[in-house]
Amino acid sequence: MKYGIKIYAGNSQNIFPKLAKDIPFDFVEAMIEPTADFSYLKEYNFEFVIHTAHSLFGINLANPKKKEKNTQAIQKAIEASDELNADTIITHPGYVENEECNLENVFKFLEQTNCEKIILENLCPSSIHKSPHLGYTLEDMRNIDSHRIRICLDIGHASMQAHNENKDYLDFIKELVALNPKHYHFTDCILEKYTDHIHFGDGDLDLKAIKSLVPKDARISLETKLDDKLKQDFEYIRSI
Repeated sequence: MKYGIKIYAGNSQNIFPKLAKDIPFDFVEAMIEPTADFSYLKEYNFEFVIHTAHSLFGINLANPKKKEKNTQAIQKAIEASDELNADTIITHPGYVENEECNLENVFKFLEQTNCEKIILENLCPSSIHKSPHLGYTLEDMRNIDSHRIRICLDIGHASMQAHNENKDYLDFIKELVALNPKHYHFTDCILEKYTDHIHFGDGDLDLKAIKSLVPKDARISLETKLDDKLKQDFEYIRSI
């Protein structure tokens, strides 16, 4: 397995040299914000994975009214993937802002983009958001897979969705692993509070059991916080 660090390219220029020196990661997943200057990353000889800007930046592939903004975000991500030699671009399917928003719009948009690097990530359960997400149920992810679009399996999102449906999260993760994800996101999470992106051991998940479900050649981004416990997260996940 390969384990990677997750950064926001636009605000990590000052901290990245220390992260590169101190944290034992195998690759870098870089979120490419709409105005991010990612040129400093070209100075490093690391393996890169790209993440497209998402709803935090007003991006929503499910909304055809945002086509121009969505296109700009995707094209910037593609540009970054080309310059950093990344073979994968992780993208959120989007959410329901209005009655026009749906997964079919996402499929049409990606078909027009014509970039085989793009994969779609499973999102959080809709019940914890004012605007419901798309791509969080097993049905949605199977629909994505049926359109020959690979997926990024976010373990925290999947665990919270299983909890939301009163399902065993390990069983739900198994069903998503069966879709042959191209990439994985991994953190611990507190299920009752629907809180993820926390350090391993600070939440509810059976981390060893989850790791046993993931293929041995998987590429996994750790989405835990970039603080003084991050190095311990890498050491822990390798040890179990």
